[in-house]
Amino acid sequence: MNKVLFVDDEINVLNALKRGIIEEEYEAFFATSGQAALKILEKEKINVIVADMRMPVMDGIKLLKEVKKIDPDIVRIVLSGYSQLPQIIVAVNKVGVFKFILKPWEINELIADIRSALEYYNLKREAEKLKENLKKTSKMYDTQLELLQDKTMIYHKRLKEINVASQKMIDTIKWIVNNKMDSSFIDVLEKIYQELVLKSIFEQETFKTEQMMDEFHKYIKEASYNQVKIGLTKHSNQQYKGNYRLVFFAFSSILKYAIQDTDKKHQQIRILLDEKELEEQYAIINIYVVINSEKDCKSIIKHPAIFYLTALSKSYDLDIMTQKENNGVSIRFSMHVEKV
Repeated sequence: MNKVLFVDDEINVLNALKRGIIEEEYEAFFATSGQAALKILEKEKINVIVADMRMPVMDGIKLLKEVKKIDPDIVRIVLSGYSQLPQIIVAVNKVGVFKFILKPWEINELIADIRSALEYYNLKREAEKLKENLKKTSKMYDTQLELLQDKTMIYHKRLKEINVASQKMIDTIKWIVNNKMDSSFIDVLEKIYQELVLKSIFEQETFKTEQMMDEFHKYIKEASYNQVKIGLTKHSNQQYKGNYRLVFFAFSSILKYAIQDTDKKHQQIRILLDEKELEEQYAIINIYVVINSEKDCKSIIKHPAIFYLTALSKSYDLDIMTQKENNGVSIRFSMHVEKV
């Protein structure tokens, strides 16, 4: 039977967890401090640990460092609040956190995350056992092993994506500080960062340009931007494969955080899209977002949300360029895609 260890210095939190997971098919252990958790680890083979970030004497990061030394295979989950973003970034980068869950947590979501962590742990164990068995058996197990390894690689890839987002977040915070910008921008970055790590938007997928523009138009309409013109300067029925979700996330985040505080009454937004062939199999899709709002163009161009998303997107074959126009600002999203 799998074993899960919960660590929190608040008794009422542990009691709530006990009630919430009572029907789960694993053995649960509870500790009110990091030291108590380490004593349990001396006696029990724990598969997943769920630890609060902020605890007296030994906080969540220190505890998870010790857990990693004791048994690096234990899957580590952190409970944290928005205000603990720097500690979260440290935990992700240094102790390999599988998942961090924001407070106040919702019990059904927490249960689902623990099940995923146990699945990840069991898949790794199965993969290791299969590797040993395959030395003595025929090649008929190769396909099964590859499937298990693929699932494991997905989790590792997700951790790598979170690390990239974390580093770009740190760089942007430094940029804000060096430019003596308002600290409220850090709150905006926190929201974007949390949305990034809670969603899987870095996977490439197939799409058509018409589908993309329809989604852009729907989002803008729901965001109450009435003066919107959308056009396809060059349009085909070609199907592409690329980071479509990342483009839409960057577009919607810039609209939501960099433009939402400007005066909508004096804005006109135009969206243009064109497709340019590079080689026989590849192309570039350019999306131009033009905001006619001369009054607010400087605040839009210098907004940290644009700085952060521009830096992050370069790691995923997406270029974002922002520049001042005669009557406002233009933002170009250039996505390298593959024809399918």
